[in-house]
Amino acid sequence: MVESGDMVLMLLAVAFVEATFGAKIFQPGHTPGAYGWDPLDMGKEDSEAALKELKNGRLAMIAFSGIVTQAALTGSGFPYV
Repeated sequence: MVESGDMVLMLLAVAFVEATFGAKIFQPGHTPGAYGWDPLDMGKEDSEAALKELKNGRLAMIAFSGIVTQAALTGSGFPYV
């Protein structure tokens, strides 16, 4: 998506979802990672475990974006083959 320019379409799609459904996450007192959608009723975990899981997810997103960027910049395939 980076090379072909389709990243703009993804940006617009994510911006639409954030503008439509993400307004409540910017309210004061909102718990990070709690988006109000819990179909499996897993929201009863303690705050320390929830914070660890949230930080782990953020680290994974940063790592994956670094891998994708490096693959796009070097011109080699994913993952660096």
